[in-house]
Amino acid sequence: MNTFHGRLVGSVLVLAAVVGGCAGSSITLTRSQSELQESIAKRFPITKERYLAAITFRDPKVLLRNGDDRIGLDVETEIRFPFAAPIVGRVATLGRLYYDPDAKAFYFRDASIERLDFRGIEGDLNFKVRAALEAVGKPTLESIPVYKLEGRNLKETTAQHFLTEVFVRGGKLYLKLGRPE
Repeated sequence: MNTFHGRLVGSVLVLAAVVGGCAGSSITLTRSQSELQESIAKRFPITKERYLAAITFRDPKVLLRNGDDRIGLDVETEIRFPFAAPIVGRVATLGRLYYDPDAKAFYFRDASIERLDFRGIEGDLNFKVRAALEAVGKPTLESIPVYKLEGRNLKETTAQHFLTEVFVRGGKLYLKLGRPE
C-alpha cells in the first residue's frame, strides 16, 4: 500500500469514527510544545499602548506543565512610562484554553500573572508594573490565537467541527474529537 493510499484510508477511518455515530467513539489529536511555540512565535512582537504606558511583548515561550490543564506564556516584556527609562523583564501567565469555532482558533481565557521578573522593581513601582500588565497585558495576551486549526489534514479539519474537549497532559495539548452528547 503506497503512502498516499495509506493516509487516505486512515483519514477515512478517522472521519467515519467521528461522524459515523458509533456510541462513545472519539479520537484525540495532540500538539506538542514545539508546535504551539512555532504557532505563537510568529504573532510576536506586539506593542500595546494604554493610558500612560506602552508595553511590548516579545520572545514568547509556551509553558505546558504536567498535571496542569492550563497553558502558559512566558514573554519578555518592556514597559515604557513617560519621562522614565524603560523597564524590561519577563512575565509568565497561565490561563485556560478557549476554542472559538468561528475563528477556528484557541485563545487564553482567565489568564493570571504567575510571575513577574523585573530586576530592581520593588514597592510602589512593582504595584504600577503589575497594574499596567493587568490593564494592558492580560487583554492583549487573551486576544492572540495560541493555535489555529487551519485544515492542514483531515484530522484537523474534523476537529474544526467535532471538538468536544481540550486539555494539557504530559507536556502536550490534547484535542478530543467526538459527537456532542
